[in-house]
Amino acid sequence: MSHITREKDRECLLDERRRLLEYVLEAYKAKGGRAQLPIGMNSAEAWLLDAVDVQALLAGLHHSKAAGTLDLLQYVRKASSRTITSEAAVSGRSSRRDSYLDGEESERDAPMLNLPQLNTGLSESEIKDLAYLVFACNCTKGVDEDLLHTVRSQLDVDESRAAEVGRLLGMVNNTLQTMQQTTGQLPVSKQWTANLELPVCLLGTVLPKDFNRFRSFVVWRDTLSHVLLASLAQSVRDGWSLPPQQSGVHAPTAQQLMARLKAALRRCDVRDADDFDEFEYQDASKAVGQHTYALVKCTSAGWRFPWGLRVRLCEMLLRGVFDTLDESSYIDGADEYLKLLQERLWPLLGISHAMHNAGFAWIHFRQFVVTRHPGLLAKTKTLLKRLAQMSRQESNKSNQGSATATSAAGTSSEDTALTREVGSAVIDWIAERLSDYHAKLGGVGGPEALPGLVDMLAFAAVSRGASEQDIGDMMAAAVRSSVDQELQRRLSAEGPFDDEADNITALCGTIVTLAREQLDTWARGFSCQLLEAAPLSLAVLHEAAGARILPWLGTIITLDDDTCKALQAAMDLEPMLLGPVTSAAPGCQHPATRKTLMSARSWDIPTQLQPVLAAWVDKQISGFSVWVDRQLQQENWEPLGDRQPHSGSARELRRIVMESLEALFDLGLPLPAAIVSMHMEGIDNMMHRYLQGIVSRLGSWQDMIPIIPPLSRFKREVAVKQEEAESGMTGLPERLPPVGAMSRKGVPFMESVKRVEQEPCFNRIADLTSQVLVVMMASLGYLLDTLQPIATAVAEKWREEQRRSSAHNSSSGGARNTSSNGGADSGNPFIGRSISDGRWGSGGGLGEDVGNNNNDGVNTQGIRG
Repeated sequence: MSHITREKDRECLLDERRRLLEYVLEAYKAKGGRAQLPIGMNSAEAWLLDAVDVQALLAGLHHSKAAGTLDLLQYVRKASSRTITSEAAVSGRSSRRDSYLDGEESERDAPMLNLPQLNTGLSESEIKDLAYLVFACNCTKGVDEDLLHTVRSQLDVDESRAAEVGRLLGMVNNTLQTMQQTTGQLPVSKQWTANLELPVCLLGTVLPKDFNRFRSFVVWRDTLSHVLLASLAQSVRDGWSLPPQQSGVHAPTAQQLMARLKAALRRCDVRDADDFDEFEYQDASKAVGQHTYALVKCTSAGWRFPWGLRVRLCEMLLRGVFDTLDESSYIDGADEYLKLLQERLWPLLGISHAMHNAGFAWIHFRQFVVTRHPGLLAKTKTLLKRLAQMSRQESNKSNQGSATATSAAGTSSEDTALTREVGSAVIDWIAERLSDYHAKLGGVGGPEALPGLVDMLAFAAVSRGASEQDIGDMMAAAVRSSVDQELQRRLSAEGPFDDEADNITALCGTIVTLAREQLDTWARGFSCQLLEAAPLSLAVLHEAAGARILPWLGTIITLDDDTCKALQAAMDLEPMLLGPVTSAAPGCQHPATRKTLMSARSWDIPTQLQPVLAAWVDKQISGFSVWVDRQLQQENWEPLGDRQPHSGSARELRRIVMESLEALFDLGLPLPAAIVSMHMEGIDNMMHRYLQGIVSRLGSWQDMIPIIPPLSRFKREVAVKQEEAESGMTGLPERLPPVGAMSRKGVPFMESVKRVEQEPCFNRIADLTSQVLVVMMASLGYLLDTLQPIATAVAEKWREEQRRSSAHNSSSGGARNTSSNGGADSGNPFIGRSISDGRWGSGGGLGEDVGNNNNDGVNTQGIRG
């Protein structure tokens, strides 16, 4: 029961779907549109409505004109193979589906020519019917049967339909020959098989009895009537002139004549076999011929098909040159087929050489777009190149005033417009993809297809009359647009970081990767049309990076690890981008690109960083004085060892000097001479403070000289007597007795000079033992021997890195710098130099005396005093 219920629900849904589709088609008909049904159908049957792709149909209704014709067969889903086969049996069309429908794009997604004259009002199936009808009238005699079978297959005509067309055309020929034998002249022109006389003759000659089914006759008649009506309407729009006015008779207007023709066609429009009357139909078809003749006399095209319809017929027939199984190859007998068209059909249809060349180039481009087959790229490029050469020749002739030569070549204004429109359509399609070639060329062949597409764009532009500068502008715009969009996509994929320094690091890494891809892959595709495509893309990346980096430089306060990493990445990036740009700018031939390259300026990171570096150095050296005072307070002035007679404070002082220099150079940033000098001045001040601390500890040198006893005038006997009296005092003669000591005889000790303990500097002098003095002198000597090699090594490293920086800038093309500073300030002499390994005293490090005092503007003087 559940299965039965599901089936009933499914049938209900299908029924609702069919009703909605019928409502849509009725609404389209009410607006003046027309839905073309398969042969034999008066209304859309259930199987056809079930097979319609609703989404495609709605899109077609949205883009079609209100009064246009809608071919429902174009919107039948591919999956309904059984339905399509049954429909083909009714209509007489082949059930073959073009192989390119299995690709990414269907035929309705193919590029279109947008000339107003090409809007014929006919569906593609109607144009195919007319194309085969014209081909069958003129190109079947003496032609290989295999080629005829291929042409029928290309135009979706099966064997039974082809036999029916041949039989009907034979009937018309017999009728015309009979009329010629009766009247002595042919009632039609010699070109009747390729102009509007063909549908008029068929409408007046073919009757329902000539068909197996009345429905087939109705579809046949509808197609011919629509071709005739649409063609005459277009001819009237293209060129209308009133006929000579007879005396007392007003000539009918175009509107009146078209109304009469429509009325006659309505008389022919019989939908049911029971309502058909042969006499009435023949009278109506005769009226159709009369009104058609009246209209043709007043149009500039005459009996010829309108120019737009002839272009569409040319395009439809030229499409048959491609093999349906191998879409990049021609059919067997392609040369014979093209020769057949050019010799038999084109003269009758009025297809000029220019129209043929434009159409042949267009169908190749269209086939490439639909199939995306790389084999068609070179062929299309060759045809567009030939079209561009012909357009340039015509332009040169026109500029020289050679009107005779132009007319002799058969190039009309319409043909020139067609050539330009082909170029415009090619440009629009390719330019859309080149504007973001990083993302949009994946389905077209990728980087390998880029050179061909660029050349096709250039040739198409030339066919439109574009100059070399215009072509360069298009190429430059494509490079700018695609590089910018790809950069934004990659940055968005990486995602924003909380710290702007991390964002800058990621930005630089992304740009490096993208720049290498441009140089190695994409830029080569533009080299034939824009030699400076590579430096232009680098200039675009440099501009985009500068827009992010320069504002960030102004916000830097501290030089932490992330900030230094970002700065290093930015400084590595700029020479890579700016070097080729600067080198290519003077010789660039394209004005707009040359202006872009010349306007590129260095970010001048060293100048931007100088205040930040100065603040960093000031913060480093501001703690030197506190550290020195603390070391002097804690110093006991004992030697470090037998072979290290200096003090621990001297060793620590040297260590802090090394660490400060390592911290400065470990930044990996460009160090201007003023910054290095500032740091060296800080070290010099620290050493000076250390020296001052030792000097203040020693005090005045006079305090260290013993006092000379004053001369006395005592007699010798008095002195001897005093010494004898003092001889018994404690401590004598090895040391002095205590102050105020008395002898046994009560004689006090005679103080000839003041005792040392009684001197004001006794305690300070007592601490200055010989060992202390030796350690102080050894410490100063140790520092003195250390400072000069450090200063010399700093200068040597400066010169070495400055030479390396100059060589790096030279290899990068010598990027222009907006800074006015020269010499050491204009580069980054310490970039990429690792000096944090702690081995300052060897290998030309800061601890080795290299014997060179030429410091190149860096203040590396020794300790003052």
